[in-house]
Amino acid sequence: MLSVSSLAEFLYCSRKLYLQEHHAERPPRAPGVLLRSERLRLIGKVDEVRKEGDAAIAVQKKTGRAPRQGVWPQHRVQMGAYLLLLEELHPGTEPEGVIRYARAERRVTLNPFLRYEVLETRDRALQVLQQRTLPPRIDDEKRCRACSLFSLCYDDNKMRELGYG
Repeated sequence: MLSVSSLAEFLYCSRKLYLQEHHAERPPRAPGVLLRSERLRLIGKVDEVRKEGDAAIAVQKKTGRAPRQGVWPQHRVQMGAYLLLLEELHPGTEPEGVIRYARAERRVTLNPFLRYEVLETRDRALQVLQQRTLPPRIDDEKRCRACSLFSLCYDDNKMRELGYG
C-alpha cells in the first residue's frame, strides 16, 4: 500500500521518497477524508470531499504558489490518485478535483492519460521502495536545497550511519 502523498514525493525526488519511507519520521497529517483501496494499492487523506450532483469533488489545499497555468505535475498526479480512489469508492459518480493554491484554484479532471500516469507512477514508486539501494541524488541544487531532507541527504556521516556509503 502506497500513500498518495508518496506519489508527489517520488515525482519530486525518488531519493527523498526512499529516505522518507525508510528513515524519516512523517509529521502528523491534519484532519481530512481517508480514501483507501487494496486493489489500487493506494491510501491517502484528501482535505475535503463534497458531492455536487453526480460529481464527487476532491479538494486539496496547497500553501505554495500556483504555476502560471494548470497545476504542478506532482500535484496533478496526487490529485489523480485521489480521483481514482473516489471513483472506486463511489461508483457511478464522476470524480473531479480542485487544488486550492494560496492565490488560485485549479481544476483537475480524471482522463485516460492521468489514470495511466498515476498508475505508472505508483508502480515506479513501489519499485524504488522495494529495492535495497538508495536512489542517486537528483541533479537540481535548487530543488535539493528546498527539500526537507536536505541535511540528511547531504550529510555523508549520517548516510554512513544509516548504511549508505
